[in-house]
Amino acid sequence: MSVTGKGSIEKRGRNSWRLRVNVGYKADGTPIRRTKTVHTKNKTEAYRELSKFTTEVEAGEYIAPEKMQFHAFIEEWRTKYAEKNLAATTLHNYILTINKRLLPEFGEKKLADIKTIHIVNYLNELRAPGKRTDGNKKPLSEASIQFNYRILKNIFAEQWNGSFLKKTQSQM
Repeated sequence: MSVTGKGSIEKRGRNSWRLRVNVGYKADGTPIRRTKTVHTKNKTEAYRELSKFTTEVEAGEYIAPEKMQFHAFIEEWRTKYAEKNLAATTLHNYILTINKRLLPEFGEKKLADIKTIHIVNYLNELRAPGKRTDGNKKPLSEASIQFNYRILKNIFAEQWNGSFLKKTQSQM
């Protein structure tokens, strides 16, 4: 393990590094740490990521996903990513689907608790008759199901790339 100032890196596997930043100490003297796993090509890039991570932690911008619920993450995603990177019509359509379908399904779940199987089950449930919101009893079209998948992929891709949250165990 290498140490630099308040943070350290630890090699975890091929191109995988654990970043640790000390944020203080408990009353008994044990350190309070924030951790993040990153995937980089080499140690130099890992140190760059540690520097960014340290800045996020010190600025209070880092939120561990085990404590954040999906609905709160959606708000972060919308303001910090979607409004800046999606076309207005795309954002509008995404938000409609998020409000109608994703928030009722995942809204209160913690990000760390959303696993691949939850996403797969959700997408399969959309294929059942009666899942449409227009009152029609026919199943959703495959295009509508793919649209839901695309939204989830976009949301979780931003989470994973480290834009504003620690990578979760959930993968699509």
